[in-house]
Amino acid sequence: MQLRLASFDSRGKLVCSRSTGYQLLTLEKDQEYVVMNLDSRLLSFPLYVCCNFLYTSPHSDHRPDSSEPESAAHAAS
Repeated sequence: MQLRLASFDSRGKLVCSRSTGYQLLTLEKDQEYVVMNLDSRLLSFPLYVCCNFLYTSPHSDHRPDSSEPESAAHAAS
């Protein structure tokens, strides 16, 4: 995931810009994670926030440590 934040003045000039860069997160159900701490003295509203997520969810009947995909790949080669 990546989070980008920008704040502009009344003339459209960029006042503040922050980015987390890409991060790999593994979260459990209802788990919270602080992605970015902001200094309210540097920000003005409105804030423009852009979030990029790639969400994957393991199937309940398939474990990530299973060798099933590797076995299929070896059999095909």
